[in-house]
Amino acid sequence: MVNWEAAHPDVQWTQAAWEGMGLSSPIHACIKIDDKYVPDQGFKRSRSWFFCTASGADKAGLNANQLPTFNTEDVVFLCSMGRGAQPSFEE
Repeated sequence: MVNWEAAHPDVQWTQAAWEGMGLSSPIHACIKIDDKYVPDQGFKRSRSWFFCTASGADKAGLNANQLPTFNTEDVVFLCSMGRGAQPSFEE
């Protein structure tokens, strides 16, 4: 489970996406964040955003930042790539 209280303020917007999409960890691939959750703030709208596993982020070659979790086994990354691009390791 993601520890939202410990997440950096720049990624707090992803909590609404995680909860709104009904996700829970562990996840098993890269899951695209619906555009309706992406803030209309400069560069954020120029990217496609995903929640990924470590393996998913690595295989997809995405820009990735690890989100804090309560359990070290439930690794979740916030990843992005150019708008409209799709990782090869997607759910």
